[in-house]
Amino acid sequence: SAPEIIGACNTLFDDLLGTDSQSDVTAQPLHPHQPSSRNPVFAVLKKGDCTLEECQQAEGRYVAQAIRPALAAGQVVLCDRFSDSTLVYQGILRNMDLAQLRKLNDFATRGLRPDVTLLLDGDPRELVKRREDRGTVDKFELQGLEFQDRIRAGYLQLAQEEPDRILVVDALREPEVVTEEIIRKLEKWV
Repeated sequence: SAPEIIGACNTLFDDLLGTDSQSDVTAQPLHPHQPSSRNPVFAVLKKGDCTLEECQQAEGRYVAQAIRPALAAGQVVLCDRFSDSTLVYQGILRNMDLAQLRKLNDFATRGLRPDVTLLLDGDPRELVKRREDRGTVDKFELQGLEFQDRIRAGYLQLAQEEPDRILVVDALREPEVVTEEIIRKLEKWV
């Protein structure tokens, strides 16, 4: 859930940047039919609830209104979903041309790309057990394990194509171990 993600991100930022950093972590659902916040740094972009064009327009607005100003102010920006999600959900799952989607992403974001992406990976069969224990289900879980396998395979495909930028973390371990690995992997980026 967003509060858990924000808490984990704040811990990471404190560990990586120190408690006096100028970076901020907030949650802001971003959807073309929802208004954007004045200063969100942590974007939860709800891909799949909109057409590709609507998602691209929303992402472009978000980059212009929130991400670029935060970067210009020297802040670290952490997004829950960004262009890699478009490539997986729109490209790989819907068999759209990835090269064309990358061009659309570049146009929408004016060429802004993540420096690093963390892929928290795990077998969907194991992850569904964790979500059931927490009582959380979203629309992607409702589409079944085959669909989740395809999502995972799409992200792993991107990670294989860009191993220096997309860092894979085994998310099936204890949360403290996962957090420690994320901190280790991000230290060179912050």
